[in-house]
Amino acid sequence: MNSYLRGRELLDSELPSIRRGGLLDSSVGRSRGVSFLDEAPFTEDRQRYAHATAPPYARPGSPTYYPRPPSPTQKHMLELQDQVKLFKDELGKKDRLIMQLTSLENPRQRVSYDASKIEEFYSSDRLSATAAAKSDVARLQVKVEGLQAQLREMQAQLEAREDKIRELKLQAETARESEGKQVALVHSLRQKLCEYEATHGSLEGAANRSGVAIQTLQRDNKESQERIVELESRLRTHLAEREAAEQELDVASKKLNDITCRLSSYLNLDGFSSSDLASTEILLQQIKDVVQECAIFKGKEVTLKEHLLSAEAENKASRETIMRLVNESEREKKFSSRNTLEVDNLRLERDNAEAKQRDLQREIDSLNERLEASQRAWTATKRELAQYEGRYTHLDREAHNQSIVAQNAETQYRNMKETLARMLCDDLYKVEPYEEQIREHIQRLQVALREKTAHTSLLESKLASVTEQLSRQADMQRAAERRAKKLEVDIMDYEERFKNFDTDLCTRDVLQDRLKCDKDRYLRILEELMRVMHMDPLARDVGFDMMCDTIVARAAQLQKLETDSLVDRKTHIYNLQRKLKSLKEQLESKDLHLEMLRKKVSTLEDSLANRSSLEREKDDEFVRNRKLTKLVERYKRELGDMHATVRELKARLLESSEIKNESYEKDKIIEAMESRVGQLEHVNEKQARKIAGLQGEVQTTGHSLAEKRQTANNTIHALSSELRTTKGALGEISKRERQLLDFRQVIARMLGLDVNSLAVPDYEIIARLEKLILANKSNVATVVALDTALDDMEDGFRAGYEDASRVLGAVPRARSPMRRMGPPVRSRSLSPRRKRDKRVY
Repeated sequence: MNSYLRGRELLDSELPSIRRGGLLDSSVGRSRGVSFLDEAPFTEDRQRYAHATAPPYARPGSPTYYPRPPSPTQKHMLELQDQVKLFKDELGKKDRLIMQLTSLENPRQRVSYDASKIEEFYSSDRLSATAAAKSDVARLQVKVEGLQAQLREMQAQLEAREDKIRELKLQAETARESEGKQVALVHSLRQKLCEYEATHGSLEGAANRSGVAIQTLQRDNKESQERIVELESRLRTHLAEREAAEQELDVASKKLNDITCRLSSYLNLDGFSSSDLASTEILLQQIKDVVQECAIFKGKEVTLKEHLLSAEAENKASRETIMRLVNESEREKKFSSRNTLEVDNLRLERDNAEAKQRDLQREIDSLNERLEASQRAWTATKRELAQYEGRYTHLDREAHNQSIVAQNAETQYRNMKETLARMLCDDLYKVEPYEEQIREHIQRLQVALREKTAHTSLLESKLASVTEQLSRQADMQRAAERRAKKLEVDIMDYEERFKNFDTDLCTRDVLQDRLKCDKDRYLRILEELMRVMHMDPLARDVGFDMMCDTIVARAAQLQKLETDSLVDRKTHIYNLQRKLKSLKEQLESKDLHLEMLRKKVSTLEDSLANRSSLEREKDDEFVRNRKLTKLVERYKRELGDMHATVRELKARLLESSEIKNESYEKDKIIEAMESRVGQLEHVNEKQARKIAGLQGEVQTTGHSLAEKRQTANNTIHALSSELRTTKGALGEISKRERQLLDFRQVIARMLGLDVNSLAVPDYEIIARLEKLILANKSNVATVVALDTALDDMEDGFRAGYEDASRVLGAVPRARSPMRRMGPPVRSRSLSPRRKRDKRVY
């Protein structure tokens, strides 16, 4: 019975709701951490929250875990939330697609196909200007990046130095504090020494002792002062470094401002200020635009290079023809007799060239016709583009209709919230169609349910309070034993800690001794280095604190002297080598000059001998050559004009081919947009179907919620009636138990047993009653009445009697008043000295 009541007490201490895992609990769990009909509450969060908020006996780790499957309304609400989330995701995707389609409209409007603009774009002046601007922008970008990197490095150095300065300041403050403590210590020690001298009278010994103590304290004070001086010197050096870094940072910022101003002047930005973030962003945007234009010009430059290569090939062919003409003129010089025939040949060639010119004119006419045909095709493509733009506007209109459909879906969602609010309205509370008020109303219902459950738990706890007292006493005794064991364990831990502290102190003493030995060895090494570098008097003047700095300075001085001597030697040798080389070159140039003079003298002598016969021929050939060069130049001009016309025609053909490619690409883009619009229409149809399904599901869920609320109220009323009946039954049982206990005490008193001082067992009472029955055989009616009273007792009393008879080995007897009785049994308790007869007792 006690174990049963203890188990009920554990259950009642953490009473769950009436329907664990039902609709109300789930709704309260969602209202605490998650908004109603929101996207967040899904499986993992819901399981984690249910595990955290569930009582210990309702968790999987507890031995009394009773899992309950979710109710159909809860499943339905979860499915509805999932569908709402999918609907919102699809609406977001549709909005993103509409934004992409609208962004594709703007670049199309910027395209223009003006021949004059293209010619200006290909002009040489624009290309040279863009190339110069590109080089300037690239150089300035490199400078800006370098300066930004320097700025970042300087800022990092400044931060590191500021940290060092803070550390040094802290060290200086600690040193000053320690110095003040030492001065106070010296003062207190002096006072104590004076008191000791006055009390004991040993002035000389006290003076000696105080002198030793003062010397030690002065030594410590001197060391601390030296440490302070060193820290202050380091602080000054760090401050100087910080000032230098700040100056460098100012120089870098000035350079950056200068560069930005130059960039703004190059890019013609009016009202630029380096301190304004908006102007710097505008400058960066302009630089980005220039870089993009440079990339476009690079592509155009590649095409122009291809045209230049083709033009160079044509020029090479023309050069070859010119070289052939030059060779022909040289042949004419050699064969003067054939000049007339060659003139005729040239006339024939002129006629052929005129024929070729006519052929080229015909080709130009055919190319013009082709150009006109390409222009007609271009106009046709323009018309097609206009048609495509009309289709695009139609598609844009359809996208606007889709947005209207999405707004209708939002209004339907709002209407659903209003229906939920109307369903949750009561006579006492009016719920507005807002998520917060709906959540608050559900929380209010849950709180009312909890109050009812708390009331029932209080009633059950009052019933179980009597059984808790014994268990509390046992728990208190166990807690006292646990405390005693814990104190023993703590004592053992403290002993181990004291041992560890002793070992740590020993190790620290050993480390201090080692550090002192290392310090002495280091000082000896420094003295030997000073002796080797001939710095003994300087070491005595400077002291041990500045010894390292002086050694480093001396080593740097020696290295500098050695490097200077080596550099002087190398420069002297290099100057001597240069002088030798210059003298050799002068000698070689003089030898060459003499050889050239000799050759010139010999050629002059030869020319004077042959000059008289060749002068006439030379003059005639010179006149003829001049005429031929004039003809060649005229033909060259005509060829250049023809090449220019051919180039223009090729450029027009290239423009027409580019227009065709662009129209083909636009066709592809329009087809892709049409496919996207079809997909959007399909998605829209799906969303409309889903919205209709969601509306039906919301209506069904509203009806199911009303039904569930009614069933919950019915169950609450039924449980309250059951509780009232159980309370009445418990009262009757307790009353019956008290009556039986009173009846037992009365019988015990009637049999002469002391109930107040002794715990009288049941078998003792039964033995006394049997003895009375045997003694009073004549009073049969009394015995019958006693037997009937025994028959009406509770099952617990009979079970105790049967257990006692089973333990004592008594033989079961019939309950008739006229049964034959066994041997007489003693009515008093057994003496401890006598042996017990198991057959009787």
